[in-house]
Amino acid sequence: MRFFGACIQTEVCKTERIQQTIRVRGCQQRTVVNRYCYGQCNSFFIPRPATAATTRRRRKGRRRPAVVASHRRGARALTWTAFRSCSYCRPKTVEWITVGLSCPRRQPSYRRRRVQIVKDCACGALALD
Repeated sequence: MRFFGACIQTEVCKTERIQQTIRVRGCQQRTVVNRYCYGQCNSFFIPRPATAATTRRRRKGRRRPAVVASHRRGARALTWTAFRSCSYCRPKTVEWITVGLSCPRRQPSYRRRRVQIVKDCACGALALD
């Protein structure tokens, strides 16, 4: 697939197993099998046509333009906007489990910790602005 003269590679986001150790001071550690995400996801920056905007008439609270050709007071400024999209390899499905830890020197002698377990991963959008 060709896109504006650049070659877009297929997104790859994989899941790999990892041994995760749960530690709490004064307790016996436990190991759980978890997963982590890795891969390569696409991002885009596509400029849109320039538009003229009067800086003096800009309403309060509006976003400032990405590019301004002139900074003179009341001058017509040349601005552009762009389509921006970034994605990253992240968990798609997760599960929360409770892990019990034995703590022989503490009161109470049993502690619980919640752990997020990754089930699978996918490329997901990153909020910009």
